Amino acid sequence: YDLIYPLRSLLLCGSTRTNHPIPGDAGRLRENCVTNDEKERASLLFRLVVDLIASMGMFGADQMARSCLCTRFICEVLTVPLLTWKIWPSSYEHLLRNPLGNE
Repeated sequence: YDLIYPLRSLLLCGSTRTNHPIPGDAGRLRENCVTNDEKERASLLFRLVVDLIASMGMFGADQMARSCLCTRFICEVLTVPLLTWKIWPSSYEHLLRNPLGNE
């Protein structure tokens, strides 16, 4: 099952799939343009995808498959406009310290 596509969709359009990737009032509202509930949903899915990719190395998954998922994650998720406003900082802090499980 592909979790990257639903994560990107949730981050871009929200849970109702009706939000704009960059809300019209984002400049004024900043982080408040995304509700706490939306942030929580996106953060949970974000952490799940990161943990899944990181765990592939521990379970001996094919290096090529893991590299492909890492590339997709970077291209499809980390490029989402206003990403750091749409998820809680705790969701990506671990990623910054230990990228996708690499030591």
